[in-house]
Amino acid sequence: MTDTERVSRFILDKNHFKAGHAKFRAFDPPPAEIALSVSRTEGLSDSQVWDHGDVHVARPSGRQIVARGDFTREDARAVQAGGCQLDIEPEEPPPLHANVIGYPSIEQKELRKSLAQQLVAKVVAVARPSQT
Repeated sequence: MTDTERVSRFILDKNHFKAGHAKFRAFDPPPAEIALSVSRTEGLSDSQVWDHGDVHVARPSGRQIVARGDFTREDARAVQAGGCQLDIEPEEPPPLHANVIGYPSIEQKELRKSLAQQLVAKVVAVARPSQT
């Protein structure tokens, strides 16, 4: 995986995307986790990215994707706080899956929030196009 490879975080919660912007909570791992699930989408067309998210993220969860946040490994690696530094590690299956690693445990809520806020500041948020 290169530093400039694009990854996408699919946003399933409408409260995590408002007025064209992703919210930091979309980039804070679930409470029991210390990694954030993303998809490696470099080289895919926009429609292929949405299709990948539908098949590998939305369908298994029974939810719909409302938006996504695109960023690079370089963006993730630039995020640091309290001795933690984020990075991206490929981990399949499912196909093209990776994890943003480097988050502390849930007991360090403020540190996790800081990391998520720094990461979301680097994200290019993309609203889901209307489906016909």
